[in-house]
Amino acid sequence: MPDQDGEQVNLTDFQGQRVLVYFYPKAMTPGCTVQACGLRDNMDELKKAGVDVLGISTDKPEKLSRFAEKELLNFTLLSR
Repeated sequence: MPDQDGEQVNLTDFQGQRVLVYFYPKAMTPGCTVQACGLRDNMDELKKAGVDVLGISTDKPEKLSRFAEKELLNFTLLSR
């Protein structure tokens, strides 16, 4: 799946690692923004626990890039 930068990411790249995968319907909507910002704000704790975060939606990579930039998201967003 392409990420917010258009780079291909495979879930197998994370084999053997702790990964929190969350699905959301649409970037830049109120509920999805609250969810993403909550993860962003807790990223230090997640990293300490050895957890990577992947957000997956049906949005195009370009929109995911704008969403990540606007909300200062510090984890990978994937386009499905």
